[in-house]
Amino acid sequence: MKINPLHQSEAISKYSNIVNNTRPQNAGNPGISDSLDLSQEAQRFSSLIKEAKEAMNRIGRDEEIKVAEIINQIKNNSYHVSAEDVADKILGGIPDSI
Repeated sequence: MKINPLHQSEAISKYSNIVNNTRPQNAGNPGISDSLDLSQEAQRFSSLIKEAKEAMNRIGRDEEIKVAEIINQIKNNSYHVSAEDVADKILGGIPDSI
């Protein structure tokens, strides 16, 4: 069996012809567009997800500000926690039934 060689310029021209003759399906009908209708439940779910993301971003920014303030206080040697606050936090994790 003999396989004839394909020259590079011939391959490029065949490829160019294929690419130039290929058109998108919607090229002849520019007025047609896709659409999507969401149910009321899907719209509500989407808005709840959006609100949750916004709340998480807001909480994250508040925590970053609080941490930055504490870091500055530590650097300035002005960060002090009272022994009562420490004891309250420790005892707050212990159930009352003990």
